[in-house]
Amino acid sequence: MSGDRFPARYYLWDRREKKSSLLFSARPKLEGLQLAATKPFDFTARDGMGLHGYLTLPPGIAARNLPTVVAVHGGPWWRDSWGFNPLLQTARQSRLRVVEVNFRGSEGFGKKYLHAGDKQWGLKMETDVLDAKKWAIDSGIADPHRVAIAGGSYGGYATLAAAALYPDEFTCAFEQYGPSNLFTLYDSMPPYWAATVRKVFIDRVGNPDDPTDREMMKKISPLFSANRIKIPMLIAQGANDVRVKQAESEQIVAAIAKNGGRATYVLYSDEGHGFRRAENNLDIYARMEKFLADNLDGRFEPMEGERAPGSTAVVREIGLPSSSATPEATASP
Repeated sequence: MSGDRFPARYYLWDRREKKSSLLFSARPKLEGLQLAATKPFDFTARDGMGLHGYLTLPPGIAARNLPTVVAVHGGPWWRDSWGFNPLLQTARQSRLRVVEVNFRGSEGFGKKYLHAGDKQWGLKMETDVLDAKKWAIDSGIADPHRVAIAGGSYGGYATLAAAALYPDEFTCAFEQYGPSNLFTLYDSMPPYWAATVRKVFIDRVGNPDDPTDREMMKKISPLFSANRIKIPMLIAQGANDVRVKQAESEQIVAAIAKNGGRATYVLYSDEGHGFRRAENNLDIYARMEKFLADNLDGRFEPMEGERAPGSTAVVREIGLPSSSATPEATASP
């Protein structure tokens, strides 16, 4: 059993007595703590399509006009679900509201909902995210001047696209292993994607061999609009990622540097697509907390040292004043 305000609990069911007894909690140290509640909400996109999402509120704080993070899930053929989410609880500690968006193209709401996202990367799938932000502002939940966007994988793409294609919408952006150029993403797809996943991408994202699709794919690739990025960025990447390779992050970081933007780029030498090592997750969560606190006025717990103990993080700072930069931070991308 699990819920939004407690971790998974495992029970033994006695069929004869029709009673259950607790075996153990997956995270016993969290038992008894006041955690954030997650509630579903519905909203209407600008074209009239009904959409769904989840709102997580920090406990003990009036639900009005607080800094907010719009979180975009990966896949994109996946979905956010109700339940316990450690990352959402991390945001709760920072007193941030979190808006999760099941934009068109998300699974779990029927085929019409899913296929409404076909060839809508950077287009209607992106404006669904903007409309969820607008819903939070219009509802009095979010401070319009303190809204961040965050996501990994496709969510990382959507974060880069928001910063590049809709540069006035968000205060700052945190993205992990998101593709910045659809053409290089296609060219670098792993061999085991060749027979199945590549065809799905051609059908649902675009065909680079079709002139019309190719023009659209260039328009929605954040790299080609990187000169428009003006908000602070936190970008994280695993060096061993075979799905969204290191070059996807390296080229957008280089473009941000070339155009005088601001970014913190964190590379983990022993991670792939989605970080697995606890030390690295602790490191990036700590950096996320501070980044959001610096830009949204939230709370954070300072990290001791340059990186979390045992983490392989290598950090490059782009756009910092020279007085505060380290030798590693001043290296060119």
